[in-house]
Amino acid sequence: MPPISKINFLPMNKIFSNLVLIIFSVVTISASCKKEKMGIDGLPAATQTGENTFGCMVNEKLFIPNNYSLGKSSLEKSYPLSGLYQYNFQLEVHRRDGDDLSNVYISTYAQLREGLTIPLLEVATQGVASASYVRNGDYYSTTSQNKGEIKITHFNITNRVISGTFSFDAINKKGEIKQIREGRFDVTF
Repeated sequence: MPPISKINFLPMNKIFSNLVLIIFSVVTISASCKKEKMGIDGLPAATQTGENTFGCMVNEKLFIPNNYSLGKSSLEKSYPLSGLYQYNFQLEVHRRDGDDLSNVYISTYAQLREGLTIPLLEVATQGVASASYVRNGDYYSTTSQNKGEIKITHFNITNRVISGTFSFDAINKKGEIKQIREGRFDVTF
C-alpha cells in the first residue's frame, strides 16, 4: 500500500465543480418534467369545436375524466334526434384515482339551441334538467332547493357538436352538499 502522501486525492475545486454539475442536471431534468396542472388551471379550455372535453371543480378540486376502466369510455354522451329519448342530452363522466371512483351525470330533456339556459333541478322533465355527483357510491343530486343551471354556448346539429357550461349544488341523504363549479364541456354526439 502506498504511503498516504502518494495517494492521489481529487482537488477540492474538481469535487465542487462535479457537485455543481450534478445539482444543475437534477434541477434541469426535474423542471422539464411535465406537471399536471392543478385547480382551476387544470380545466380544459372552453372550446366549441367538438374536442370531447369535460371539466369542473368539485368543492374547489379539479375533476376531469380519466381512463377509469378498460373497455369503457370516461366521457359518455348522447343526444338522440329521434325516437323515445329524442332530445334527451346525457353526459356521464368518470374519474378514478386509485380506489376512489367519482362520476358526474347531467341529463336534459329539451330541444337544445345555442344560448339556451336550462335549470338543473330534481328530475329531468320537459324543459328542465338534472345533475348528480357520485363518489364511491355516495350519491349527491340537484333538487328543487339545491339547483344549478346548464348553458348551451354552442350547438351545431350539422357537425353534431354541443358545448356549454354548468354549475350546481348537489345534496346527499345526510344533507352534505357538493358544490360543482366552473363546469364546461365540448362534445360530439
